[in-house]
Amino acid sequence: RGGNRGAAGNRAGSNRGDSGTSGDGGRRNTFVLATTIDDVSQHIQSQGKWILDTGAGLHATDCKDDLIDYVEVENGPIFKAGFGGEGRSPGYGKVEFVTYTEWGTFSVTVTEVWYMPGLGHRILSAGRLDKKGCRILANNGRIFVQMENVSYGGYGTLHEWLDVMEGRLSEGNSGVYYMNIHTKAHQERVKALAVLEQSVDLWHRRFGHLGYEGLGRLAKEGMVKGLNVTADQVKEAAEAKRTCEPCVKAKLTRVPHPPSGNVSNLVLQRVHSDVCEMPIKSMGGARYMVTILDEHSGFATVRLVATKDMVPDVLKEALTLMENQTGKRVREFQTDRGREYVNVRMREFFWDKGILHSTSVPYTPEQNGRAERLNRTLLEKVRAMLQDANLEQGFWAEAVMTACAIRNCSPVSDRGATPHELFHGYKPDVSVLRVFGCTAWVYSEKQHRNKLDPVCEKGVFVGYERGSKGYRVYLPQQRKVVVSCNVRFDEQYPQQDMTNIPMDTVSDDSDSDEEHSASDAGESGVIPGVGGGKSNGAGTTHDGGNIGNGTGSAGGDANIGQESRYPRRTHKAPDRYSPEPGKRHVTVAATTIPKEPSTYEEAINSPEAVHWRQAMDEEIASLHAQGTWRLEHPPQGANVIPGKWVYKLKRDANGGIERYKARYVAKGYKQIEGVDFDEVFAPTGCHATVRAFLASAAAEGMEVHHVDVRTAFLHGELEEQIYCEQPPGYVTGEGGEKCRLIKALYGLKQAGRAWHRKLEAILAANGFEISESDPSLFIKRVGSRVVRVLTHVDDLLIASNCASLMAEVKQYLAKSFDIRDLGAVSVFLGMEIMRNGGELKISQRRYAFDLVERFGLADAQPEAVPMKPNLVQLTAQGIGVVEQEPFEDATKYRALVGGLMYLAVVTRPDIAQAVYRLARYMSKPVPAHWEAAKAVLRYVKGTAT
Repeated sequence: RGGNRGAAGNRAGSNRGDSGTSGDGGRRNTFVLATTIDDVSQHIQSQGKWILDTGAGLHATDCKDDLIDYVEVENGPIFKAGFGGEGRSPGYGKVEFVTYTEWGTFSVTVTEVWYMPGLGHRILSAGRLDKKGCRILANNGRIFVQMENVSYGGYGTLHEWLDVMEGRLSEGNSGVYYMNIHTKAHQERVKALAVLEQSVDLWHRRFGHLGYEGLGRLAKEGMVKGLNVTADQVKEAAEAKRTCEPCVKAKLTRVPHPPSGNVSNLVLQRVHSDVCEMPIKSMGGARYMVTILDEHSGFATVRLVATKDMVPDVLKEALTLMENQTGKRVREFQTDRGREYVNVRMREFFWDKGILHSTSVPYTPEQNGRAERLNRTLLEKVRAMLQDANLEQGFWAEAVMTACAIRNCSPVSDRGATPHELFHGYKPDVSVLRVFGCTAWVYSEKQHRNKLDPVCEKGVFVGYERGSKGYRVYLPQQRKVVVSCNVRFDEQYPQQDMTNIPMDTVSDDSDSDEEHSASDAGESGVIPGVGGGKSNGAGTTHDGGNIGNGTGSAGGDANIGQESRYPRRTHKAPDRYSPEPGKRHVTVAATTIPKEPSTYEEAINSPEAVHWRQAMDEEIASLHAQGTWRLEHPPQGANVIPGKWVYKLKRDANGGIERYKARYVAKGYKQIEGVDFDEVFAPTGCHATVRAFLASAAAEGMEVHHVDVRTAFLHGELEEQIYCEQPPGYVTGEGGEKCRLIKALYGLKQAGRAWHRKLEAILAANGFEISESDPSLFIKRVGSRVVRVLTHVDDLLIASNCASLMAEVKQYLAKSFDIRDLGAVSVFLGMEIMRNGGELKISQRRYAFDLVERFGLADAQPEAVPMKPNLVQLTAQGIGVVEQEPFEDATKYRALVGGLMYLAVVTRPDIAQAVYRLARYMSKPVPAHWEAAKAVLRYVKGTAT
């Protein structure tokens, strides 16, 4: 944190020693405080605010109660407050402060603080702090007092400067700063914060705006553990008739339908379900929530899906999981008559499991009343939580998952236990609960930041992670959700308004009157850390303090009135998280950055299953639309080629996810030459052609646009008779049928050639000619108008000096192929392309930094040149390396040099000579070569733009 050293000198005429006592010889020793009575308002004084004064000669307070170890003196310093008053200090002592900074909460002791009755202020002298070894930095109206080598108790000593005090510049006086500190003598205020944390209103919000009656039952009947509020407090709040605005906006009272007299008396004896359509897509793309309710216990779970055809899959998974958790089996399943429940797939599932499927009479939702009531309860909580948090409606999926988990820990019947306890057999521990939508600070792991980056990121708490005992926090700047147990919260104040985040709205219409609600392929129902059958009491689940509520862990095990002398750091979990007997295991922090699955099974079982399923559906629909195959029984002895799903995350120039892509490909290496294929060559644009294409376009003032051809290879027609396996997850027919390929499927050896042949014919019919320099470049001239098309498999670059001619070419291509017009090019073949007027810049910045991260040099010092002279001589002649042992991992060396070579070939000719020298030792590198290669990468790190 940069800043100038704060001035900390004496006023004219002052003369002080370290103790602040007067000098010898009877000379009058007068200290003038820079602060005047007009600088600070009376209400600030009454709140016990301390001022850091860069012009004050010593520390002073007008309140004797602030001081401990008080010492009376006869010849104390004479003070003037700048308004004409004068007095002599009768003594001094030391003050113990509780300070609040971004690093945490500290206990700091300041010595030699003089008691000056009638002063009207509490003053800290910047000069005194400076002499005591503190460092004072001021920047942009803020001031920071730093100390070095701060001890962290069990964590040891941190050898760096930490902010132990923070303050802000006062208005109208550039030398006075209000500090964010409090004395131990004012501990009543801190205790008030502790009371606030455990207050009825706070627990009301933590429980998703649960009614006072339900909250009182939780406290009175001891249904949960970790609830630090009494039934009397709840009763007092209810009698005071406190108004909760989010509750008023979210909840309506309706006349209930009479309950059914036939009530189940066993867990899973009867399970209810409903599908609810939402008016807006969630952040993750879900449009429906599927609610599942056990009638006996009242335990509920939620699944989120993008389309209704996914409902049978999530129902099967959810019911199987519930049976495995309880050791019991579902006997009856009650729903409405929506098509998502009444279909062949569900009928077969119920038949195999021996489940009776009961349905309601059409247009009579009352007969599925329990599921309907569950939907209402969840949506009431969701509306209240979103209102309370000032969050956009697109966060409904996160809210409904949290609401369902909270509901399971709340009383829903008069049976004296929560649904969680009735279903799982043990009481939940609610000490981990936090207010949905509150501000949260997440610790950034070292591998994700450099030494100068902040140690944490500010986000919004959006729920509890299933299975990892972590908190889910949305980071607005990165537009992603991370999961971590190293989180600190501020639950006192609503989150800043986030209702302007753009969302994709969808129609409110349903396909049927029987269809009501919906979800993202996620699951909710259990708050991580609430159980396990055993508990060590509050505070054994997460390392998350409450910023706004004083210090403490998420479990509430810290005593607000007994501040530690050391800041609570968030990068290391306390010992209570170690997997010892009797203690819960907490997983390491993990972000929910999607990964590319390698198999179909990984895709459908991943957290992003909804996206991968949608991508596969689109691929299958495209394959059928193109007439890629027809199902046949292959002749005996035919070579049936296996296939596989390939998954890819398409990213934008900033590295964000643009779309999920799934492609079904043939395993072409199983083809037999001469039987399944002959010619396979197909031209693609080389990097030299791409650079020349972009350079000429920039020089001639042409616009360059990017067009992607969807399922390009499927347009190529095959001449051979080839059979392929049906795609996993989409097998149809009576059994034994294989795909007789009509079009070229990705993965076939001749697929690229067939596609290029088709594209070449289409462009030639539109007047394009093949360039003599590169067969992947096509040119068309119409008078002075020129349009060029550069092809690289299914990616096309189109450059033209005439916008209408470019539009004509796009329209012509769209008639023959299914294309995506990506507009002005920004990313092509891994190159980031930026335009500034008549200038085009190409870069591989993201690839370069990925390479740096991959080889563990994120924190390394950059090099000024690719290769130093001594290494040039070393790599040229092999001097000094003959006697060295071979490098321990030659494959790693080859991978690094290969990565550098790709950079050199595409955008970084400045490292070409160094990479050329390193490439000479690919077979038998020695440690000296490895160090030289890392030096090149460090140079790339320092020059990547």
